[in-house]
Amino acid sequence: MSKKNSNVKLKNFFENSDNFSKIFLKFKTKIFKLKKKSLVVAISGGPDSLALASLCKAVSYKKDLKFHYILVNHNLRKNSKRESLQVKKLLKKFNINLKIFNNKKKIKNNIQAEARNIRYETLKTYCIKNKIKIILTAHNLEDQVETFFIRLSRGSGLTGLSSMKSLTSISHSVKLYRPLLDTNKIILVKITKKVFGVYFNILQIKIKSFYVQK
Repeated sequence: MSKKNSNVKLKNFFENSDNFSKIFLKFKTKIFKLKKKSLVVAISGGPDSLALASLCKAVSYKKDLKFHYILVNHNLRKNSKRESLQVKKLLKKFNINLKIFNNKKKIKNNIQAEARNIRYETLKTYCIKNKIKIILTAHNLEDQVETFFIRLSRGSGLTGLSSMKSLTSISHSVKLYRPLLDTNKIILVKITKKVFGVYFNILQIKIKSFYVQK
């Protein structure tokens, strides 16, 4: 399948689907409003990020828009490197070129926070090196709700209980954008099953959105 054909195939799949056409149109509108020529897409191998990858690929028919797909392997489990390569192979079927960065730093304490810091530092460094301003993540409606209740359980005030923002800064030059915050995770799982037929449940540690303080 050529690069052009893979773009068109996914574009047609979304546009002709009764279940997913509205989601694709909304997603496409959000991406075009960013007015950026290059964007980084954070991939983990789970259904959320694979759905995001397929939506980005469908949008990439636009000639002046390029997506960089990045997976950070934290090396927290024995088979994580092999599974990362499986994700790369899966995405390659749709001519999605996944770049894998293998973390060499040992993560011992506060695993969630450390892994999150390493992940975003790696993505940020890649962005700065390639003059890219925005990272896309697959945070969705379920993450939004989960974040609210975790903040509530911690006794956060009204300010702390505010909804997760779709656009936040992780440095002075790089922003994090969450285009799927209004999309139900169930829908993302369905998209991934339809497009790829498989996803990876335990590939990477889940970097919860509520750990991002900026």
